[in-house]
Amino acid sequence: MSHDALNTHTYDGKLRDYRETIKKDLDRARGVAPAVKQEAFEVLRGALARAPETTPQTLRYLDQIRTAAATGRTAENYDSSNDLRADDILYLCYELYLNDTVAASSGGKPSDLLSILADQLHDMSTGPCPPGRTTRLFQVYVSLAAPS
Repeated sequence: MSHDALNTHTYDGKLRDYRETIKKDLDRARGVAPAVKQEAFEVLRGALARAPETTPQTLRYLDQIRTAAATGRTAENYDSSNDLRADDILYLCYELYLNDTVAASSGGKPSDLLSILADQLHDMSTGPCPPGRTTRLFQVYVSLAAPS
């Protein structure tokens, strides 16, 4: 894999077409009340805190996204090059977590969401800027979600 493929800025402005495949999901997440998102992020944080792959750095970057959303510092989560918001995608990851929880309680096999999400949040240390946040979360979501 080339070094460029690892640099999230390689994808600046290039996710717009892919974003269209999950447009309904993104629109739904954008319409979720901030207080509801914060509750969801708290649940997701608790699940990540129990996951073996989670590091303190993982939780640090989740908290940065969560805090920026809670305090109205929306620019910290907004990637204008791809018109994506990290808090919207993180909320969609929370919905995947809920689906995993339901699947597991029904005897099904949950996805690797928490492991993949923990890795990507941890890797935000190499690029915590808005495009770094959204690109990493975007790849988590689209790799595990079927477009609605």
